[in-house]
Amino acid sequence: MVYHNTQLIKNLSDLLHEESAHHIFFVHGKHSYVASGAAAALNPLLQNFEVTEFTDFTSNPKYEDALKGVETLKQAKADCVIGVGGGSCMDMAKLIRHFYVNDPDNDCDYLPLVVIATTAGTGAEETQFAVCYRDGVKTSVSHPSMLPDRGIICPEFTYHNSQYLTAQTGFDALAQAIEAFWNVNANEGSDEVAELAIRDLLANLPNLVHNLNNHGLRDIVAEGANYAGMAINITRTTAPHAISYTMTSHYGYPHGHAVALTFPYFAQLNISCPEKYYQGRDYPRYSGKMEWLIGHINGFYDLGMNVNESNLYEYFKKYTKEIGLGYDPANRPIDYETVAKGINIERAKNNPHILNEDVILKAAKSITD
Repeated sequence: MVYHNTQLIKNLSDLLHEESAHHIFFVHGKHSYVASGAAAALNPLLQNFEVTEFTDFTSNPKYEDALKGVETLKQAKADCVIGVGGGSCMDMAKLIRHFYVNDPDNDCDYLPLVVIATTAGTGAEETQFAVCYRDGVKTSVSHPSMLPDRGIICPEFTYHNSQYLTAQTGFDALAQAIEAFWNVNANEGSDEVAELAIRDLLANLPNLVHNLNNHGLRDIVAEGANYAGMAINITRTTAPHAISYTMTSHYGYPHGHAVALTFPYFAQLNISCPEKYYQGRDYPRYSGKMEWLIGHINGFYDLGMNVNESNLYEYFKKYTKEIGLGYDPANRPIDYETVAKGINIERAKNNPHILNEDVILKAAKSITD
């Protein structure tokens, strides 16, 4: 749900009252909680509760940090978990709640979880999965108990985000929306919210990146990110996300930027996918959806191009560079063969175009083109 400050405080207060919460286990970032304005908004409300804070985790959620959180939660005996921050903070809160309620040594099978986003992009507030690094390997944990009982975006908390953070989290949301739309698991429900997200994000994200103080655009992008999270919770993601993990864990590209690096290649591959390479169920319906997507690109943000099935790669290469998410060989060079080998095969199964080693290697190589 998208709430502004006053709505957020009222709804959060009502929710905590409904849950009879007395002791809150509060997961948040060390810096982002204050910088986003969340501290100023939430601290007066939290003074009415006993609060145990947990901030002892890295920007990329680690399994061992989540276990530390579980032990701290056990000692606190809190009756509600709140996570506030970007994707890493929300994922950490989700992981802690998940491991806690599924611990056979606990007699607790329910603990309410509320997450509040301070970025517009990850979709973590609406999904039942989270990123978790274990032994240096980036994995995804998925389980119904990972889904927050209430996921909230407060646009004001995104108003001070930097240009780069706005771009890479916003593109993560746009990629989620498009990936949900072309996904083999897409249905009417996911298509509905994916379309809403694409309408909100496609043109408004680059406009916002170049006009950061436009609060109206901030609000629309925050709304679009929320819709995108709803969409991928139904479908999950596809090849651009599946191949991005190594670029983050090995080469230091933040998640949204990593997704952007191969997105142009996969956009060309998937949107123009011929029937013989399509691994979904209803190709005529899929083809019609892709026609809608191309028409939407031309109608809302065409970058001076007449976009068609033959130039989608050029369009999204230009789009990602325009918002500052191009390849950075001087500071973060990659080995494309390593990237190709690191693809998450489970996530790649949702891709509409059949994938093989040759396609995956070409996708990774396209980063450096």
